[in-house]
Formats: sequence, C-alpha cells, structure tokens
Amino acid sequence: MGTRAAKYLLKTKNKDISKIYQEKTIELATYYNNHSIEAITNFFADLLSLCTLLYLLITLSIQINITKSFLLEVFFGLDDSKKSLLILLITDLLVGYHSSNLWELFFEFIFNHYGIPESQTGIFLLVATLPVLLDVLFKYLIFRHLNRSSPATVATYQAIIE
Repeated sequence: MGTRAAKYLLKTKNKDISKIYQEKTIELATYYNNHSIEAITNFFADLLSLCTLLYLLITLSIQINITKSFLLEVFFGLDDSKKSLLILLITDLLVGYHSSNLWELFFEFIFNHYGIPESQTGIFLLVATLPVLLDVLFKYLIFRHLNRSSPATVATYQAIIE
C-alpha cells in the first residue's frame, strides 16, 4: 500500500506541475500577444498623427509663415548677447551633453512604445552619438544663417562658449 500511495502522489504532483506550467505558458503568451498588439497599434497611431500633421502643415502654410515671420522678428529684435544666450540655452536643453539620463529615458520609452526589445548597449550607443550629431547639425544650421544676418551674434556666442 505504501508504494501505491507514493506512486499516486507522484502522479498527482506531476499533473499539478504540468498544469502550473500550462497556466504560466498561457499567461506569458497572452502578455506578449497584448504587448505586440499595443506596439502595432502605437505604430499606426503615430503614422496617422504624422499624416495629420503633414496635412495641417500643407493646408495652414500661410498661418505658419505669419508665425515664423513674427518669431524671427522677435528674435532679430533682441540684442546680440541675448540672441547668443538664447541659442546657447536652446541647444544645451535639446542636445546638451549633461542630459544623458534624459536621452536614456527617451530611448527606453521609444523602444517600449514600438515593442522593440531594450538593449542597454544600443541605448548607450545612441546616447553617445545622437546628441553630438544633433549639436553639430544645430550649430551648422544656426551659424549658416546667422553669419549672413547677424555676424555680431556669432562672435558673441563664440565668446560665451570660450
């Protein structure tokens, strides 16, 4: 009787373990299925938002030009030191090297938003290169236009940086 009872207990224990494995497998499959559906939904929602933004930019081009001319008039109405300080503030806020934690959070959010598996190496590589590239691009674009319209602002900006 003792061996028969031990075999019965072993069979029921194996059935319980296999049932637990099945439940956990179904739970994981459901979780990853919902995660994939959310990532696909996010992609198409962002694509629709981008199309809507492009449509608005095309149809509201007159209002955008008016706003742009107003902002340029305000910016060029400032004296050179204020222009330089504003440029420095904006570029440091957007692509400052001191904000690596913010860039890491941004890339983790993007990866999670689109369902891409997180890779710390990939995130660190993006954080190391993207801000530098954006900083160079911003400086090139700013000084390409500022050298023509306000050379004193460029000289003041370079003096502030040094």
